[in-house]
Amino acid sequence: MGSETHPASLGAMRFAEEIHERIGDEVEVQIFLNGVLGTIPDQQINGLLNEIIHFCDITLSNVPEFSSAFIPLDAPYLFLDRETAFSVLDGEVGDMMRQRYEEESGIRLIAVFDHGFRHVTNSRNPIYTPGDIQGLNIRTLANNIHMEAFSSFGALPTVMAFGEVMTALQQGTVDGQENSISTIWDANMHEMQNYLSMTSHVYGFLGVHMSAAYYHSLPEHWRVAIDEAAAIAEAYQREIAYRDSVAALQYIEESGLIQINHLTHEQMMAFRDLSQSAWELAAAQSGQEYFDTIAAEAGVR
Repeated sequence: MGSETHPASLGAMRFAEEIHERIGDEVEVQIFLNGVLGTIPDQQINGLLNEIIHFCDITLSNVPEFSSAFIPLDAPYLFLDRETAFSVLDGEVGDMMRQRYEEESGIRLIAVFDHGFRHVTNSRNPIYTPGDIQGLNIRTLANNIHMEAFSSFGALPTVMAFGEVMTALQQGTVDGQENSISTIWDANMHEMQNYLSMTSHVYGFLGVHMSAAYYHSLPEHWRVAIDEAAAIAEAYQREIAYRDSVAALQYIEESGLIQINHLTHEQMMAFRDLSQSAWELAAAQSGQEYFDTIAAEAGVR
């Protein structure tokens, strides 16, 4: 999790509070921020499976090594608005993805927090068209769909741990990075970069995960408490994440430290048209029929 003011951290705190209200005389939920319990998915997932830690937040784009369940969500411009994104995750298709995830990984997804659309910052120039991103060295997640997408746009994708990104931006090791507005604000990236382009290329979902075996081993009233607390924290986090992202963008703009540009629908579609290799890779890795089911629910098949 990020700092104590990040929407994900606030959601985690609400989750702990709700559990305490229900079974606080039997358990204590401790929250560790800023990557104290692990900064890469391997560390966190293995910590869950070995019951060293009991809950963690990992973006769904960071778990393809453990399951193909959420790979389709990384297809560029699969979602063009927030409402469609969450209608898919909260519906029957979302249940299908959760079930596959648990079967393949042994990890249970107990909540999906809002991480918002991902956008690109860089030190070179504003990005309106694929030509503007040509040759830029952009830090991406360790996700081959994301890497393929940025390669198809003409950028040079570079994978590095999040904890290394700020130093890399300051030293010019990379030209830019892509992330949600809340994370850009929380990490003060607007103070290190010259341009923020609202590319909205992927919608970010932050999963709250726990070991399925551990979950099913718990007393029924504990499981009920976890499910209820997770549902309340999920709704709370999504509300504040949206509110805070709007406020953060305003703060970033008012700071005058970075130039912000917005892309039109037609400009976004120019990027999507170039990213067919990323779509094909996502379909191949998750299964064509599975991918088409999710894409159809998102309204693009």
